Amino acid sequence: MDKTPASVDVLQDVIGYHFNDLSLLHKALTHASLSGEGLLSYERLEFLGDAVAGLVVAERLFNAPGRPSEGEMTSIKSEVVCRRSMMHAGQRLNLGEYVRADRGLARRKAYPASVIADAFEALIGAVFLDGGFHAARQFVLRALDPEVREAQQRRHPPNHKSILQEMVQSDGGPPPSYRTLRREGPDHEARFLTAAFIGGVEAGTGWGATKKDAEQQAAKAALESRYPDWMAHR
Repeated sequence: MDKTPASVDVLQDVIGYHFNDLSLLHKALTHASLSGEGLLSYERLEFLGDAVAGLVVAERLFNAPGRPSEGEMTSIKSEVVCRRSMMHAGQRLNLGEYVRADRGLARRKAYPASVIADAFEALIGAVFLDGGFHAARQFVLRALDPEVREAQQRRHPPNHKSILQEMVQSDGGPPPSYRTLRREGPDHEARFLTAAFIGGVEAGTGWGATKKDAEQQAAKAALESRYPDWMAHR
């Protein structure tokens, strides 16, 4: 049985963006196999969307707390702006339910991963043309957030102490300080409870197998307490 595309009204709600020019959205969801029927496919939009995604991810990495190096940013960007990540993002949006293709391709149980990845990139391009860079930026940041976070964690686990210090000092405050509150267990299984203080006020506590580990956990707790919005989007 041929695959009938779902309503694009639902997709617009899912992606959090409603098009002024719906023809752009329809074009982003049209496979090249239909080009012979007088319909423009998503191929040109795919090219544009890939470039926009690269810029958005690069900007996010450049402004990330902890100031990752050029090499770190390059590695993370290459992991995020790739066919595999685009495919996963497209699958989360269920783009396969909306893509239009010829009968041969539409008869399959599911579209190939490459089709989903291409349609996702084309969707970025369509949002960019319809709503400008700000709209495209918001969409890309939402859609690729899991991939960015995973790549950042894998390439460079966060140094919560450094990040907390940078955040506090950017607000005009003095560097955070740390104090060991408790030590438990024998020497070979010791555990430490440490508190992070901001402006002399306790901001978070954490346990660790070493004092350094405990300070990192305390800094993380302080970030979650004082900067919840940043922690939610890192």
